[in-house]
Amino acid sequence: KPGAECRDAVRAALRSGYRLIDTSATYNNEEDVGLGISTAGLRREDVFLVTKLPPSEHGDLEDVREALEGSLKRLGTSYVDLYLILSPKGGNILDTWEAMLQLRDAGLARAVGVSNFGLVLLDVLAKASREPPEVAQFELHFANQQRPLVARCAALGVAIMAAAPLAGGRLFGSAQTSLAVLAARKSRSEAELAVRWCLQRGFAAIPKSKVAKRVEENAAFGFSLSASDMLEIGRLDRGYSACRASRALEMSWDAAVDEVSGVSDDDAEDGKGQPRRRRKKRKGKGKGKGKGGPAGGSAPGSGGGKGGKGGGSAARWSDMVTGLR
Repeated sequence: KPGAECRDAVRAALRSGYRLIDTSATYNNEEDVGLGISTAGLRREDVFLVTKLPPSEHGDLEDVREALEGSLKRLGTSYVDLYLILSPKGGNILDTWEAMLQLRDAGLARAVGVSNFGLVLLDVLAKASREPPEVAQFELHFANQQRPLVARCAALGVAIMAAAPLAGGRLFGSAQTSLAVLAARKSRSEAELAVRWCLQRGFAAIPKSKVAKRVEENAAFGFSLSASDMLEIGRLDRGYSACRASRALEMSWDAAVDEVSGVSDDDAEDGKGQPRRRRKKRKGKGKGKGKGGPAGGSAPGSGGGKGGKGGGSAARWSDMVTGLR
């Protein structure tokens, strides 16, 4: 949510030990996220900043660069650590992905990846483009463990970011799961156990809360789960979805590469997006790989560093997850 609430939540998270902040142009809060980071007393390089490309901005290099530069301006930074395609529902995926790679190579993003891409889309994108994504973000929690998609990411060397790791809190305090029993036994909250399970599986978890006390609690510091605890939580998988955006996981490849977006940003991100807007059409655009020229020089302050090939950010991501423990 934009405004002081967002700024305060970001500042509280960073002061509690978080080092990864996730946002999107569709959340309409990038300026507040940037202000929250600047007032937390940390250096920019000590924060792993993630934002996302809206479906309405899918297209060629010019389209995607314009969108990313807008995000950078609002965030008050010259680069992001990770830039994600928010949803395949914007269409024109091959052109869009090629543009993302070129912008990473120009230093505007240290790594690039996708969000809400299912098993089929991730697999075909990895084969059809010059590089697979470095990171995949999708709904992943104790009640929806996405085992086939997790296995495919591991095979491709794609790091995983667990969206909605608390399942929206909808199953907490419920007789539907034994998580509450385990939490009571360990004198921890269900939220702490849900996040800790993700971290010990090697996933970067992005829990959300606007309450400072819960933000600190959700960091899941100061304890670990035993092997038997992990097995017990593993048995809670029931395919439960808490996110409307997860419907995109079932999208077909033909729809993902189509040039015309039939979705609003709002549709793609659980009702938090911007009003519907048709993507711009430019001469010479096609369904194949991007046709734009070089993206230009490195962004000031980015060091010009390029991301790795096909999951090359995995080591950096592992370091970030370790830092959150």
